[in-house]
Amino acid sequence: MPTTSPQNTYIKLAIAVFTLLASSVLISLAVQGGLGKSIERRIGNFASGEEPTTSNGSATIPFVTARDHIRGDSNAEMIIVEYGDFECPFCKRFSTELKTYFSEYTKDVQHVYRHFPLDSHPLAYEKAHASECVAEIGGEGAFWTYHDMLFARADENGQGISMQDAEDYAVEIGISRQTFADCQRSNRHEGRIESDTSAAIIAGITGTPSSIILGPDGSATLIPGVITFEDLAEITDYFDTL
Repeated sequence: MPTTSPQNTYIKLAIAVFTLLASSVLISLAVQGGLGKSIERRIGNFASGEEPTTSNGSATIPFVTARDHIRGDSNAEMIIVEYGDFECPFCKRFSTELKTYFSEYTKDVQHVYRHFPLDSHPLAYEKAHASECVAEIGGEGAFWTYHDMLFARADENGQGISMQDAEDYAVEIGISRQTFADCQRSNRHEGRIESDTSAAIIAGITGTPSSIILGPDGSATLIPGVITFEDLAEITDYFDTL
């Protein structure tokens, strides 16, 4: 089942973890070498072969690279890596919180979206694949428009959008219906979705949304559930003091 929104105490613990890299509630990961001031520099650092690891040394999340779905300021020093599900009601709420956050903090953060479709949501996988088809055909701008549309038009339970609706939404933003349908039938993005899902499980993620906050101090902290605008602002302001 999806996790619920974290309480304020989770956020306070998360901020402590950014400094201590340890907590019994939040999973903290050590990122070797820190983060650069642009995605190009980050990719360069990540190419060194140093993986984010848990305290026992096992690999956790894959590096953020140009392969990812990324939006936000390329010079931002904080990255939110979200593992989400297009039929998750809490992901719908989180998308609203992120929209508000980005309207206020346009130069402070990047948002990375990765797939974690839950078995309990019958069309989650198909919608994840549909979003990858949109990205393939229309590019990153189309992906994010489609991402926002799927969450905005879902009902409060994250449902209410059929796969015919999902196809119609793709056409609405300029995607060829036939090309989209061919991509969906091919299931050629299955490997990407499975890769994201496997990485989430290895990181200890069990529900959606779950976000890993990568900070300018090299910290990487997993926070389950919805992170509110206020909590995101508090985390950002904390990083600004480093």
